[in-house]
Amino acid sequence: MNRYLIIPLHENSSDLALSMSRKIGPDKIVLCHRWKKSGEAHSNAIRLRDFFEEKLLDLGRLEKSSKKRGNILPRTEVEVKALEYYYSMEGLATVYFNFIGELSKDEDVEIHMLILDEMPMGYIIGAFYAGLTSKLTVWTGDVGRDIRSKHPSKYNPGDSMTHTLRKISLLKEINDGLKWIRKAESSAITLRLAKDILDNPDNDWFTTAQIVNNHHLGYGQTAIVNHINRLIKEGFAERIEGGKTKYKLTELGLSIAELTDEVNAEEG
Repeated sequence: MNRYLIIPLHENSSDLALSMSRKIGPDKIVLCHRWKKSGEAHSNAIRLRDFFEEKLLDLGRLEKSSKKRGNILPRTEVEVKALEYYYSMEGLATVYFNFIGELSKDEDVEIHMLILDEMPMGYIIGAFYAGLTSKLTVWTGDVGRDIRSKHPSKYNPGDSMTHTLRKISLLKEINDGLKWIRKAESSAITLRLAKDILDNPDNDWFTTAQIVNNHHLGYGQTAIVNHINRLIKEGFAERIEGGKTKYKLTELGLSIAELTDEVNAEEG
């Protein structure tokens, strides 16, 4: 399976290229932009491509520190793609959607892409359109050290950009997740209890014991473990490595928990 990483070039988005490469280990990085091949932006993008290829080569082959190297491969191809469309949001969304569709025709390709808040909406809409028809993983992250991004108890100025990368739940994932959770009420209760624990700014994780202590139906340890395993299987939660068994909710799990909370409030 070949992994492609798509990074739309806009403002500081390229700052996350190396961090994302360390995290996912792409075979190819595609630096795309919305301007023309004949313009200065394209020429600069090519220079950026050459810089990244050299940097990735050094990290992949010469870097002895596994932490700095991460999952970077010995040889990662970097490509520049000029979308040549900057006239309207809807038009850019369509061009970007079609571009992703062409890449995803190969069933042996796994596509990852970066979306940031400051990017033109055309990229964001195009990515979410593509998520309805293609198997994609969309990421976002904090460029630099944003003082507004976290509660003070969780804010660490020394966090690397790799640490701030997180997945974005696409519409199809959310829709499928809601269909599943509505048929699994006991798992839904476990999910909401986990979210309640994590809503406390002092909590970065939860345990099965915390769920058991807060469960209004009195479910025991075995039942809760089974429900958490189901949540993990559906991509709503994941285990945290370490001595004591701890868990956290994924971005998808948090989204589903928020949406089921709203549904319950409306029904109540």
